[in-house]
Amino acid sequence: MSVEGLIQYDDTASKVRSGELFTLWKNKTKIRVAWATGIDGDTFYWGDGFITSYEESAGLNEVGTFSVSIEGDGEINSDTLDTSASGGTWNNTQYSS
Repeated sequence: MSVEGLIQYDDTASKVRSGELFTLWKNKTKIRVAWATGIDGDTFYWGDGFITSYEESAGLNEVGTFSVSIEGDGEINSDTLDTSASGGTWNNTQYSS
């Protein structure tokens, strides 16, 4: 799986920042990834893996971007997204298998 995004260095919201992704890659930390539309009733998917590559780039006076590649470790799970349900959480990735 490949993930790309824009870097916002001054963002103080509770999101994963590019520096945190770098540390996870450098330390070879197993991560849990999930992807979905964000719409209740749609299927979402999640699984565990490792970041196998990490890159940041930016031109002069341009917005920085990042790119990571993730290699899965184990099976991919799926469920129906229900943001009002207790049990699993969506944004902080605690999903039952």
